[in-house]
Amino acid sequence: MKDNTIVDNMIKGANQVMVNKMTADFIAECAKATLSHTFTAFGYEAIVDGIAKLNLEDESKLFVVIPNAWKADLRKDEDYKSARMGEVIYNG
Repeated sequence: MKDNTIVDNMIKGANQVMVNKMTADFIAECAKATLSHTFTAFGYEAIVDGIAKLNLEDESKLFVVIPNAWKADLRKDEDYKSARMGEVIYNG
């Protein structure tokens, strides 16, 4: 018997397994975290403080995963707008 969707179904299953593994690993790593920072409002300042706690020399490859509602708040933050304006001026 031939199933012309077997490859597609195998790839779909592999994707699901990989995403579930990555999610489980992410949650496990979050559970290991010992640093904590309490903030009352999310914004540019909270991100800057969080990056400072990481104590990294090169932070160019960092990214922040946040909900869309937080992204809107961040983009409205005056500090964020000022930082972006400096980047635009610097980079042209």
